[in-house]
Amino acid sequence: MATIVPFMKKEWRSVFGPQTIDAMSQVFDEICAQLAIPATAEAEREVIAERVIGVARKGERDPERLRKAALKIIGVPSRFTGL
Repeated sequence: MATIVPFMKKEWRSVFGPQTIDAMSQVFDEICAQLAIPATAEAEREVIAERVIGVARKGERDPERLRKAALKIIGVPSRFTGL
């Protein structure tokens, strides 16, 4: 599993606990896989990470809701997210 930590600002790292960081990393991996974004596409992966982190900063911690909300913000139609 990749980690979302490299995309996090230093001050955010202390805001999120280990379980939340694990959930965000899981969601980050799932979205990248769903959208077929390779590990070499750093700019695209950064955008995905920023969206996932943004949703988590608003308080969402449930991985499924986190994934769906991030995909919605990215612009993936709801028929592909299960919303």
